[in-house]
Amino acid sequence: MSASEQDPSVAPAAPAIDHTALLGLINESARVFEQQLVMQNQIAFQQAVNQLRLAVVAKCAQVILSLEPRDESAAELINQCRALLELFESRLGAPKLAE
Repeated sequence: MSASEQDPSVAPAAPAIDHTALLGLINESARVFEQQLVMQNQIAFQQAVNQLRLAVVAKCAQVILSLEPRDESAAELINQCRALLELFESRLGAPKLAE
């Protein structure tokens, strides 16, 4: 009987490990994981911006549709909605509004 068969605490010698390669793999996996987190964060931010933009567009549409043609403040309200939508373009990179 060999020593490892007699005593379970004695294990056969592990094969030599290339520590440099192992560290390289760990480093690469950490880099990939970090990149994935960055991408998930960007997607979450873009989804939040899109939801906010949708709410603003819906409110502007509601305001514009509720205007009466003879309402003197109609032009000002439309301009305020346009300015608010253009704020997205300048601050959050939204698509430009058509002229």
